[in-house]
Amino acid sequence: MCPFCIYSSNRPAAMECHLKTHYKMEYRCRICQALKPNQLQLEMHVRQHRLGNHYKCEQCGYLSKTANKLIEHVRVHTGERPFHCDQCGYSCKRKDNLNLHRKLKHAPRQTFSCPECAFVTTHPFVFSRHVKKHRGVECAEEEEPPGPAL
Repeated sequence: MCPFCIYSSNRPAAMECHLKTHYKMEYRCRICQALKPNQLQLEMHVRQHRLGNHYKCEQCGYLSKTANKLIEHVRVHTGERPFHCDQCGYSCKRKDNLNLHRKLKHAPRQTFSCPECAFVTTHPFVFSRHVKKHRGVECAEEEEPPGPAL
């Protein structure tokens, strides 16, 4: 007996065929999201993306060495931004950009405070450059001004 309706059959093949009427199988291209009616047509479609050792975008001709890079590229055309920050409204097309966003915007960061003034930063390079300015001022006061070359 079918778990979804009153249909019943003693033949397993008939029951399997009937159950398919309840499940809408999606044969969707993972590269461009095109929907095909069956597995064979999907495989033929996916082959069209391959061009020798490359995958080709059907919309603009872009070539990629991997299917994943082509999937990322297709988002340029679709506008899809599947990666969402769980702490703010930011979304992006690539996972590595989301990871960078989280690191720069939400990860706790060490602060560097100048002992000479009220300057504070979270960037070590900026802090180092700032401190050198103070040292440069002190050194300039201690050195004699350059005179004419002898």
